[in-house]
Amino acid sequence: MNGLTVDNILRWTGGRLLAGSLETPAVGVSVDSRSLAPGDLFVALSGGERDGHSFVADAFWRGASGALVSRPVPGVEAAPPPGFLIRVGDGMEALVSLARNWRRNLAVKVAAVTGSNGKTTTKDLAGRFLAARYRVAVAPRSYNNLLGVSLSLLRIKPDDEIAVLELGMNRPGEIAALGELCRPEIGLILNVGPAHLGFFPGLDEIAQAKGELLGVLEGEALAVLNLDDPLVAGLAAGFSGRVAGFGLRPPASFRAEGAVFGPEGVEFEFVHPGGSCRLRSPLPGLHNLYNCLAALTAAVLLGVEEEKLAAALAGAVLPPLRMEKKEIGGIEVILDAYNANPASMRAALAGWLGLPVEGERIFVSGDMAELGEFSLSEHQRWGRELASSKIDRLVFVGELSAAAAAAAEDEGFALQRIHRAAGCREAAELIRKFARPGDSVLVKGSRVMALEKIADFFES
Repeated sequence: MNGLTVDNILRWTGGRLLAGSLETPAVGVSVDSRSLAPGDLFVALSGGERDGHSFVADAFWRGASGALVSRPVPGVEAAPPPGFLIRVGDGMEALVSLARNWRRNLAVKVAAVTGSNGKTTTKDLAGRFLAARYRVAVAPRSYNNLLGVSLSLLRIKPDDEIAVLELGMNRPGEIAALGELCRPEIGLILNVGPAHLGFFPGLDEIAQAKGELLGVLEGEALAVLNLDDPLVAGLAAGFSGRVAGFGLRPPASFRAEGAVFGPEGVEFEFVHPGGSCRLRSPLPGLHNLYNCLAALTAAVLLGVEEEKLAAALAGAVLPPLRMEKKEIGGIEVILDAYNANPASMRAALAGWLGLPVEGERIFVSGDMAELGEFSLSEHQRWGRELASSKIDRLVFVGELSAAAAAAAEDEGFALQRIHRAAGCREAAELIRKFARPGDSVLVKGSRVMALEKIADFFES
C-alpha cells in the first residue's frame, strides 16, 4: 500500500507519534488482530464486545507495522513496541479519515451497489465480470457500513483500475455519507423493499434513502437502475447523469429475455444496445437473475466483451449463506440465512419452489428483524403466504415468527404440519424427527437468528 507512510498517517489522522520511526510504512490496515497480515497497521477500535486496545500487543506479535490507539496501553507503552505507535482522538474517526484521504489519492473508478436485497451477490458478480478486463478491487463479504466501506477503500491498490463497493443503510443520510466517503462514478440500485422498515415510515422513504446514491455520483455519473421496480425507476426523475436501465422488459435497454429456469440455474438471452448473446447463470431464482443483469449492465457499459462475460458467469458462485446447499444424511439443506426481510423471504421461497425435490419441502422460517411497527403485520402476512404455497411442513423459529405460525394456521395449513421452535437447537431436533432422505429443507431468517446453526446441530 504505497503512500500509507507514518508521516501521512499522522497528517491524515491528526495523531501524535508515541514510539517508533517515520520510516516504517504500512502495507495494509486491520481492526482485527486475528486476521492481521504482517506489515498491516492495526487500528484499535473502542466499544462493542471487544475493545481493540486489549489486542494491541497481539497485533504487534503477529507482525503489525504499527498501531493507532486512542487511550494508554500500559503493556505496550511500558517498553518500546516493535513498530510505531500513534495516539489519536478516536479510532473510528481516524480510520474513516485514513480511508477518505486514501481515496482522494487514488485514480481508481468506483462502482457502488445498493438495494434492499442482493447487494453482496451483485457486487461479487460485477467484480467477477470486470476482472475479465481490468485490475479490480472488490469489497470483501458484506462490508457495507461505515467501518466496512472504510476498510474496503483501504484495500484498494494504487494500480487498481476499478473498485466495486457495497453500500448499506438503515437510516436516512447513511448512503449519502458513504457515497461522500467513497466518491463513486457508477451507482447500481437494485430494488426497494421492506427492509429496515423499523427506521422508515414506508417504502417511499426507503427509496429516497437508496436514491441518495445518485446525488453523490461524480465524473461519469452513471446510474444503473432496475426499471422493473417502480420505486427504483422513479429515482431517475431529476437525475442529471446518464441512466442505464435493466430488467425483463422494455423500456429497459439491458434485458434478460426467454429465461429458462432449471435445477442448474437459468439460461437467458442477454439483450443490450450493442447486440445480444445467450448466457447461462448457475445462480438459482428470479432474484439472482436481476442481480446478474445489474452486474452485466455495468460490465458492458465499461467495455467487457460478451465472450468474457459468458466465461465469467459460468463459474459464478453465491456468497456464503445465500442459497448455500448442504447434503446431510441424504437430506438437502439450503441455507439462505445471511439476512431476511419480507421481499428476500419471498424471493428465496420462489427460487426454492422452482427447484426439483424428490421428497417433501420443509421451510424453516426465522424472525425478520428491524421491521419496527410493521413487524406483527409483516410476519402475519408472511405466514398467510406460506400457508398458500406448495410446502409440506413449516417450522417457525423465534418469538416474532409465532405470529407467522398463527397466521398460517388460521389460513388453513394443516396444524400437525406446523412446528414451533424457540431456537436453532430445538428446530434441528424437530427436523430430525420428520425429515427423510430426498427431502429439501430451506432455512431463512435474519442475521440475528444465526439460523445456520440449525445445520450444525442437525448434522451433529
